[in-house]
Amino acid sequence: MDKNNIDYHILWKKFNASVSKQEQQLIDDWRRVSPKQEQLYKDVEAFYSEDSINLTPNLNQQEAFKNISNRINKRRWYSISAAASVILILGLSVLYLQSKIFSINEPTIIAQNSSTQITHGEKKAVLILEDGTEAVITPETQLEVNQGSSSLQLSESGLSYKEQKSKSIKESFNTLMIPRGGEFYLELSDGTKVWLNSETKLKYPVAFVNDQRVVELTGEAYFEVAKDKEHPFIVLSGNQKVKVLGTQFNVNNYDGNPSIKTTLVEGAVEVVTNSGESIKLNPGYQSVYDINTSEIASSKVNVSECIAWKNGIFQFSDETLVQMLGTLERWYDVSFNYKNDVLKNIRFTGKMKRYESLEEVLAIIAKTNEVSFTVEGSQVFVN
Repeated sequence: MDKNNIDYHILWKKFNASVSKQEQQLIDDWRRVSPKQEQLYKDVEAFYSEDSINLTPNLNQQEAFKNISNRINKRRWYSISAAASVILILGLSVLYLQSKIFSINEPTIIAQNSSTQITHGEKKAVLILEDGTEAVITPETQLEVNQGSSSLQLSESGLSYKEQKSKSIKESFNTLMIPRGGEFYLELSDGTKVWLNSETKLKYPVAFVNDQRVVELTGEAYFEVAKDKEHPFIVLSGNQKVKVLGTQFNVNNYDGNPSIKTTLVEGAVEVVTNSGESIKLNPGYQSVYDINTSEIASSKVNVSECIAWKNGIFQFSDETLVQMLGTLERWYDVSFNYKNDVLKNIRFTGKMKRYESLEEVLAIIAKTNEVSFTVEGSQVFVN
């Protein structure tokens, strides 16, 4: 083995699984070659120690990774093929580190025709009160509203409703809308906590006064429901409803998506369709409601992948480029335009940090050499 280079798969195993004595010797020999390589090792070690979520390749990904590793040993990063998963290795920093470790000569991958860098999304929302009054909300907004038996307060973390002792007879509703490029946190009057993703709308009562606690969702949100056996919590979302007593789960129901996905993290939920069909989920399972066929099914999933957005991570599993960039569109409030529709079907697996600039994220994708990007204002052209 050339001691100036190392198979990245060995380093991945070092920090995510285990290595053999022979592999450890290869790492030690590589580190001793120069101070630069020792520093690179420490950079990789620091990255994995800071990243709390690691992606473990499935069997298909392992085969793809093997193909990539063989090419890396030839000191050149090559893409696999349009039909294969392209591994975005375990985070925003790693491909950058790979390019230094393997001395890759890379082409220019992003053309920037604007002096303004597109930053990541931030905490912002539009609050629509029962009477139609609208208010743009950010952490800096000064806001305190009394509505019947509840008071609405704004803090650095988000909005929270505090229910008073007396209860109103009439149930009144507010709506919280999260625009593209935004996210927000909301605590309902019963103590239920809700994290809302970009381009999401939640309609909810100011105070829960009926036998059921009902909210309506479009988009994506993570719920941590306050336990109350006598008052079931129900999320109406498209043609399904999720019924819980107290649990943690994620609902993904964006307009234009072919399905509604409900992922259970903790506790138990029942997902019921408009036709009356129902599925009970156990932790670690996800129901998928097909909007076109009205069929619903469940399967075991990687929960950390499904709720990665809440933890500041973009995580993709065998997703097409158009699906992946659709997620970026909502978060960065941009539009992607494709020079060739064939590009839309390239598939990607991996994860990247959510709180980076758009240019940094696009650079990671472009390093696969499958696509390149040109940024013009809020328009991004995919080449």
